[in-house]
Amino acid sequence: MARKTTYRSRIQRTIDAPAAKAFDAWVDAKTNAKWYASKANHDVKVGGAYSNNFGDKGQFLEVAKGKKLRYTWENPGNAPGTVVTVNFRPFGRNKCKVQVTHSKLPKKTDVDKFQEYWNWATDSLKSFIDNGRRLSMDAWKKVQAAEAAKAKAAPAKKAAPARKTAAKAAPAKKAAPARKTAAKAPAKAAPARKTAAAKAPAKKAAPARKTAAAKAPAKKAAPARKPAAAKTTTAAKKAAPARKTAAAKAPVKKAAPARKPAAAKKAAPARKK
Repeated sequence: MARKTTYRSRIQRTIDAPAAKAFDAWVDAKTNAKWYASKANHDVKVGGAYSNNFGDKGQFLEVAKGKKLRYTWENPGNAPGTVVTVNFRPFGRNKCKVQVTHSKLPKKTDVDKFQEYWNWATDSLKSFIDNGRRLSMDAWKKVQAAEAAKAKAAPAKKAAPARKTAAKAAPAKKAAPARKTAAKAPAKAAPARKTAAAKAPAKKAAPARKTAAAKAPAKKAAPARKPAAAKTTTAAKKAAPARKTAAAKAPVKKAAPARKPAAAKKAAPARKK
């Protein structure tokens, strides 16, 4: 079975009173009769019944003191079988927001009807809390009509020009040429900064410092010392006569005749006795 479509009406009003005071004005039968219905009976508890001389009646489904009410709406001539939820929320200092939601409405046209109804009821509650007087439905409708006529009769005002920011309000100036980066400049590119070495005029490179040996004028290389044996080559020069030893330097003498032994001399004549 297809689910039946229902509708919902919701309004909200700011009341200059704490949430607890607005809640009590709604549920207390004697106080309720001063701003809503002239006669009311309320048994404020879950399952308790309520009724008034407007034909409204039903049963409380939820009661959260100072915060929330939820009850059925069984007015025979005005959307029976629906549900009303009233929330009381603190708002600022000594103020509250009263939100009324009428749900499960059978017809879309019921939405506008109950928007008007609950706007009147909360305005009457506000009037009662502000100055102790109820606001009847007829009086409320007259006030609404007068405000609508006043709004319609007021000459249409040209919308004030939007405030211009400082940048928009200033007279238009030619845009300053954008700073060009070194890459964007059309002129010849400025020579790159030269380092100290690059700025100095080019000089002939100073000859590398020569070592003491390199500075001295080139001399003919002294012939390498040859070992004594290598100084005179046998092929180029005649061989120098070898040094003679003392024995060799002395002139050769004829060898002295070898001494003859005593036996070799002539024997002396024997002495005669």
